[in-house]
Amino acid sequence: MRNTNDAVALAPVLAGSVDWRIERLRSLMDEDWMAGEWDADRQLIVPQPGGRLTRVLRCRVGECPSDRYGSDPLCLRHRGQFASSHLEDLELWLGSDEPARFDRRRGVDLACAVTAEGRGCPRPGQGQWQLCQAHSIAWWKRRLKGVSFDDFLVWAQPLCDLGECVAACCYRAATHPETGLCVPHRQIWRDDGRPSGRRFNEWAARVRQPVNSRVLSLRGLPELVRLELLYAIGCRADEQVSVVTGGMRPWIDRLRATGVTSVTKFDLSDLDDVGDAGYVRFARFSVDRVCLAYADADAERAKDVWDLRLFGCSGHRHLDFTAIRQRWLREAVKGWAATTVGRVGDGVLSHRVGSISVLSAVLASGPGGGEDPTVLGRDDVERFLTRVRAPSFAPAGRPLGASGTCQAI
Repeated sequence: MRNTNDAVALAPVLAGSVDWRIERLRSLMDEDWMAGEWDADRQLIVPQPGGRLTRVLRCRVGECPSDRYGSDPLCLRHRGQFASSHLEDLELWLGSDEPARFDRRRGVDLACAVTAEGRGCPRPGQGQWQLCQAHSIAWWKRRLKGVSFDDFLVWAQPLCDLGECVAACCYRAATHPETGLCVPHRQIWRDDGRPSGRRFNEWAARVRQPVNSRVLSLRGLPELVRLELLYAIGCRADEQVSVVTGGMRPWIDRLRATGVTSVTKFDLSDLDDVGDAGYVRFARFSVDRVCLAYADADAERAKDVWDLRLFGCSGHRHLDFTAIRQRWLREAVKGWAATTVGRVGDGVLSHRVGSISVLSAVLASGPGGGEDPTVLGRDDVERFLTRVRAPSFAPAGRPLGASGTCQAI
């Protein structure tokens, strides 16, 4: 995980700064963070073939937009085509005229086929004829009158550009002038009961993004949430975990729909009914990494449970002092742990704190509960040594002995 320990160096943070979290996250992400896969101008994540996010390469067939099928150098459809060909050598087959071109039309906006005087219709085309909605209607009417498609293209004129879809999350071109929506969002709008007026504006701000394995939209999110997600995605990629759009999109759409101002404000219990879906794991990972980025070691030392990652330790181990009942003893052990963490292994550190918790339990059973260290004496030490030498305490029923006990403490 990159730059996590730098969070400690940045503390303490100015408490009165409104955007200190934005500054913190920016300081943790260098200029190469998500380089080539984050379009800051359009606020889109665009995973690249073989990049840090998916590490999946494209099909070997030229201009094929599909991903490879597992470890195979071809996509699923070209794999089947090659298997049924008369050639056995893949390189010979790739150099032949056999590989068919499969255009991936879903989630891709292609220009309308209508052109005139060197200017094309800017509205996205669709369907068999690759026409925009308005030209599709016009072509349908003229076809009924016996007009050929070529004659229709000569007659038709390019229309004005409708701009981008008005849905806050969307990056596709609008196709319907009456709503300003793209094709998928117009269908979602219809399924949602065709909200209008103020309800339409609220709907457009919260609606989910189009399903597209090539693009993930962070549009329509507050700047802080957007930076938090970028930071979490980069951390996940650094940990060599494949980060695909489908494994992130549902939760990001929930963040947009709920209008939270930070991922730390999202109630993860709302995802309990989903199970162990990929986006649920990503949500928990994101909240954990963002909380870790906001924390500082000085504040952590005051807690009774430490996240050792703040002290430069790897993994997800925590150090728990809650079993030490006496406040004076707990604070003394915390002071010792603060100077020892990083110098011994995490397991050794936890074991020694656990040994002190046994001493705490022994002191608690004596007069005064061990709350006053000035009245403690040799009798308390003897009771502790008797306890740790007991067969029920020692592992596998073997007494530890004096040397083993001292080393554990």
